[in-house]
Amino acid sequence: MKKITSLTLAALTAGIALGGCGLTKDDDDSSSDKEKSSDYKDIIENYIDTVDNGDIEKALKLMYPDDLAKMLEKYGDFDTNEEFQELMNKDIEVLEIKKENDFPDESIKQFSTYLGQVKYPLDILEEYGLSNLDELNSLNDEKREEIQKKYKELNKDDSTSPYDIDEAYLVYVKYKVDDDEKYAEMLVYHVGDEGWKVDESMWKYINKSKKTSSNSWASALGKGYASALCDIENRDAADVSGTYIICSDSSKNVNVPDDLDIDKLDEYAENYFDKKDDFDYFVVIEDGCTVFSALNSKDKEGKVGTFPANSIPVKEDDHISTESSDDKEYSLDELYDMAVELVK
Repeated sequence: MKKITSLTLAALTAGIALGGCGLTKDDDDSSSDKEKSSDYKDIIENYIDTVDNGDIEKALKLMYPDDLAKMLEKYGDFDTNEEFQELMNKDIEVLEIKKENDFPDESIKQFSTYLGQVKYPLDILEEYGLSNLDELNSLNDEKREEIQKKYKELNKDDSTSPYDIDEAYLVYVKYKVDDDEKYAEMLVYHVGDEGWKVDESMWKYINKSKKTSSNSWASALGKGYASALCDIENRDAADVSGTYIICSDSSKNVNVPDDLDIDKLDEYAENYFDKKDDFDYFVVIEDGCTVFSALNSKDKEGKVGTFPANSIPVKEDDHISTESSDDKEYSLDELYDMAVELVK
C-alpha cells in the first residue's frame, strides 16, 4: 500500500502553488469555451485572477483534467493546508508572459501517463467509499491486498493514460507577488475537448524522472566500458594506460593509445551495454578505469545523463575527477569540451 499512499499524497499536493500557477480557458460550458486556443497569455491571466479570488474549486479545474480536479477537491484538505492558503488571495501582478518551447511528443506521453498514475489511487478511494488516507491505511490485510491488486490492474500499462493530451508547450511567466518579483516556467497543455490547463510542478517531476533514467543509462555505459577495458587487457594483453576519451563518434576520440584496438573495445562494451548504439556518448578513461561518462539519446528526446550522476568532469591534482553540477543542465557537447580540456 505504500505506493498507493505516496501517489495519493502526491496528487493532493502536486502543482498547487503559484510558484507554479496553472491555467486554462474561462470556466463555463459554452461551445466557444471548448474551442482550442493558443492564446496562452489569456490562459495564464485567467488563472491568476482565480488565485487572486481564492477560488480553490476553480483553481483545481484550471490545473487538472475535470474528473481529477473533482477528486482532488474531494480528498484534499485545502482549508487547513497552510501552504496552499498562503498562496491564495495574494496581490499578483503579471509582468511578462512568453512562450518558450513546444513540449516533445514523448514528454507529452509521459506527462499524460503521470496524470493517470495520480488519478488511479483516487479512483480506488472513491470505489471503496473511503473518505481519506487514514481509512485506507486502517483496512485489514485482506482488504489491503484486494486494493493492491486493483491498483495494479489500473496501472498495469505504463504507456496508457485516461487523458488525451494533444498539445503542450512551456511558457515563461514573470510576476510580482506582494511586491516580490518572481518567475515560473509552466506547462500549458490541452486535454481533449476540455480545453487548456496549466501546470508547473508535475512536468518538473517528469523532467526529474527523465534525468534519473538518463543517469542510469550513463552509469550502465561507464560500467560497460570499465568491464570491456578489463576484458581487452586480460584477453588481448592490450595496454589501457593513459588518460583518453572514447566517443560514439570515433572522429572525436582524444589521446587514445595507438595500440588500443577501439573496434575490439567497443565490441566488448557491447556485451555489457547492448543499447549503447542508441546514444551519442563519450567516456573519460584514466589508466584503464572509467572516471566519467555522459550520453544523450540520438533522438534528443531525453535529458543528458552522466556517471557519476549529476556531475561534471574536473581536474584534481594530476588526475581526472568529478564534482556536482549543482543541478545545472549541460549539453553533451559542453560536457565533452570540458573533458577535452582536462585530458590535453
